[in-house]
Amino acid sequence: MAAPAAGDDLMTREGYDRLRQELLTLMTTERSKVAERLRGARQDGGDPAENGALIDALAEQSLLESRINNVKARLVSARIAPATDDGSAGIGCSVRLRTSTGQIVE
Repeated sequence: MAAPAAGDDLMTREGYDRLRQELLTLMTTERSKVAERLRGARQDGGDPAENGALIDALAEQSLLESRINNVKARLVSARIAPATDDGSAGIGCSVRLRTSTGQIVE
């Protein structure tokens, strides 16, 4: 699957801010946790191919770095949807509709 071109990932300001916060958390807190797990697993010594804790920590590190790259790519390609205040519905808006049976759905 090709990466979206710049501006192809339309999102709300809140969604963009959540992604930025997630990236910050992944790059600081989560990386530190994985690094600590790796240090601990390496201290166990032995054959790395038979060190289950090390194998698990390396797999976790790989998944974390993949997520970081994914979030970075989304932020680079993000386009913030303009807010609407003219009564029209847009991205990030909640609307209520009345069905033909009178039920209200949001």
